[in-house]
Amino acid sequence: MEIQIIMSEKGKELVLLNNFKYCFVRKRSKDGYIKWICTNKNCTANILTTADKKSLHQSSGEHKHLVNSQQKIERQILRENCKRKADDNISTRPLKIIRNELIKNKPTDIIYSDIQSVRKAMYDKRRKMYPVFPISLNEAISQLKLVENNCCLFNGDQFVFVPENDEFVCITTKENLKFMTTQN
Repeated sequence: MEIQIIMSEKGKELVLLNNFKYCFVRKRSKDGYIKWICTNKNCTANILTTADKKSLHQSSGEHKHLVNSQQKIERQILRENCKRKADDNISTRPLKIIRNELIKNKPTDIIYSDIQSVRKAMYDKRRKMYPVFPISLNEAISQLKLVENNCCLFNGDQFVFVPENDEFVCITTKENLKFMTTQN
């Protein structure tokens, strides 16, 4: 029986064994074995693996549900790999990441709607890295004031300026700003 480690939607490790998924419970201190339980909440099946998560030591309990389909497992593996890479490489187009993963893993049961689902998950993951879009001008100005000098730099110089009265945002350089304020 081959044990495969995959990632869950929440970024936790799962053991995949005979198309059943098991989630981590604890590492036993007396012998170093790791206990995993079935991800289905109504199921009592559990397994023990060695500390290196490579081989099965013991299996107990019977599954009270159907086996996960190969398509569902392949879709989850593809989705989590693509989300991780989308988070690491924010400049790479999602479709390119998906194509590379499909070429590398060669899944057999992936359909077009699965790819659409993966693309949406990648965009959602990337969207979490950025602040919420402002609804009004006042909200946009307050967001710009919060990020201050770290965000809006070009060649090491700040180029977004918000005056004290919060009426507008000026996109310019310090030299231009000095020139505009000194000339009558």
